[in-house]
Amino acid sequence: MKLSLITATHRRSHFLRSRALPSVLNQSDCEFEWIVINDGRDIATRELIEPFKTVIYREIDHSDRGFGLCIARNLGLSIATGEIVSYLDDDNAIAPQFVAEIKAFFHQNSQIRCCMVQQHRRRNIIQNDQLIKQGKPFISPAANSTVRD
Repeated sequence: MKLSLITATHRRSHFLRSRALPSVLNQSDCEFEWIVINDGRDIATRELIEPFKTVIYREIDHSDRGFGLCIARNLGLSIATGEIVSYLDDDNAIAPQFVAEIKAFFHQNSQIRCCMVQQHRRRNIIQNDQLIKQGKPFISPAANSTVRD
């Protein structure tokens, strides 16, 4: 069972370098594909990802109409070859066992077609790379959330 991990990024190579990339490289199960969509053709992002020949890398022009993130994620989805698809934001990290555990979960629960990882989050306010206000921690989605066909 193959996993496709999709990351859309828009001029945030510093987050990609410090958060997403190290966590992707540190996976205990390396049998997955990482698709990085550079929304806006940022040169720093291109130069960061270029040395990693196993990364599927695409660039798109950033839409002035908005929805750039949606367009980038949908492009990643259209080229994904895995039976399982997951998204990783450029400013987030995944645990070293993430790929292995996701694959094992879907292997053991073949009737499930969609799930969302519960995230421990907080909404911070950052301006000019400075933390202005630290938000309250919250869990998303709530533990009792379900979606039914």
